This record gives sequence, C-alpha cells and structure tokens, in this order.
Amino acid sequence: MSDPQTRLIAVSGQKPEDVAILSTGELVTGLDDGRVVAIAPETGQIRTLVNTGGRPLGLEVTADDQIIICDTELGLLKFEPKQQKLIVLAERFAGEPLRLCNNCTVARDGTIYFSQSSRRYGLKDWKRDLVDGIGTGRLFRRAPSGELTLLADQLLFTNGVTLTADESSLIYAQSGAMNLTRLWLKGDKAGQHEPFIAALEGFPDNLCTDHKGLIWVALPSAKDRRFNLIQRLPARTRRMIGWLQQVLPLHPKGTVWAQAYDQDGKLVHDVHFQHPEFELVTGMRRVGDHLYLSSLQRSNLLEVGL
Repeated sequence: MSDPQTRLIAVSGQKPEDVAILSTGELVTGLDDGRVVAIAPETGQIRTLVNTGGRPLGLEVTADDQIIICDTELGLLKFEPKQQKLIVLAERFAGEPLRLCNNCTVARDGTIYFSQSSRRYGLKDWKRDLVDGIGTGRLFRRAPSGELTLLADQLLFTNGVTLTADESSLIYAQSGAMNLTRLWLKGDKAGQHEPFIAALEGFPDNLCTDHKGLIWVALPSAKDRRFNLIQRLPARTRRMIGWLQQVLPLHPKGTVWAQAYDQDGKLVHDVHFQHPEFELVTGMRRVGDHLYLSSLQRSNLLEVGL
C-alpha cells in the first residue's frame, strides 16, 4: 500500500501500546503513566477510564464493555466501567509473579487467553530478551471460574494472541521467532500447536481478528541481518550484547506496517508505507474500512483508510 489516506489522533499521553474499541465507537488505549483512556475518533475528545497504577499494554473489550487489561507490572486485570471497579484476575502462577503480561483475547464464554512475554525481563528490557534468545515466554488460559492453565512455555517473547472468528483455534505470536502459531481448541486437533505463518518478514507484536474474520498482525520492524547474525553467537555472548543494549534499530523511523491473513494463512492485506510522524506499530483494530494503529514509540494513534 502506497500513500494511503491517514489521520493522526492525539491520546494526551505517551506510548499507546494497543488499541481496542468500545460499543460507543470510542478507541481505548493504555499509556505509560498507567492510564487507560477512551478517545472519540471523530472529535478527539478524551476521557480517562482508570489508572491501573502499573503499565497497561494489551487490551480487549468484552461484549458488555468490560475492559481486560494486560499490565506489565500487575498481571491480568479487568476494569468494570459501570461500577468503576478495577479487579485483579491473575497476578501469579505457581507462586511466581506474572511479569510482562502482554496481550489478551476473550472468547464468547468469558475464557481469556493471554501471553506473558518473558519471565526474566520487564518491559524496559524487551530488546534484551530478544537478543538473549532464551525462551521464557508463556501462553495462558483463564477459565471463567478463575482457573489458570499453562498452554505453552519456553516461547521466544510471546506477544499477540487472538481467536479465529469461529473460536476453533487461537493464533499467537512469538516476536523472537518471527512467526505465528495456531493452537487448535476444538476438533480432532484440539490441543495441538502448528505453524500458522512459519516465517514472517518482520517482528510480530499484537494481533486481532476483524469483523471479516481476518487475522491482523502488527509488525514494528522488518527483519534485520544483524539480528540473524547475533542469534548464531554463543548464549554468553548474546547475553553480553543484550546487557550492553547493542541491539538493532527495531523501530525504523517512519515505517508503518501491519498485515492481515485469512484463517488459512493467506495474505489478504499488506499495509506498509512511510509516515513522517508515526512508526513502530504495536497494535491495531479495524472498524469498517478504517484501521486504527497504536505505537509504543509515539503519543498518538494513526487512522488508515483501507
């Protein structure tokens, strides 16, 4: 896609990592000061919904407008707007804090699937985790009863998660492996993990499923030859490089990139262009023929016409 119609939408804060949609049509995003805000896309009016006291990342809005929040410091949270109540859904697993809880998706029966990107590092050291290449990411299911189940571990910076439209499978991203994996939830293959997109051309971040059943993936950055070279080095050397923060430019200036795949893994949309005031796409939602993009690098959202 070249030179699409775009519009910047201010968020009154910094680093809106994800974006979701309320039934009112308002955009919801989490900021680095702990706030979750709602933004009217046409007027730009902003209202603060809640401050988690941590750092909200991935968001999901339920059918009744409750907001599920992945907080990198506090774990999995739920905000109930009518009661103005913030509830902790999961903060520990097997006695260990759920640090760097990243992205989530909610099934129609209330089951929540969410990712934990790293057990070793916090958000500020996410690049270090990629360089180390030691898989400590995990994938969880939270049942409506509150029971937590570990679905996969030793993953390379687990990131976005989304359900297919028919909820027969879950798609999840590993940023460190630059791929998407399908976990079958129903049918003869239930419980099996298999490649969905075995080799992406960039590092995947958040995922979402649109009204047409397409799987969208945010791509903050393309592959980098230096990353491939680093991954071939001994583990001790990789750790030293990560510690020194001698890492790649994973947010090339001005690059806007997101892709959409059908349920069989066929590429349908490739939204890839340069913008003078936006880059490092980390999340997206589609509303009709408009795509709303978020960025861990900027202080606004970007509306893109499809």
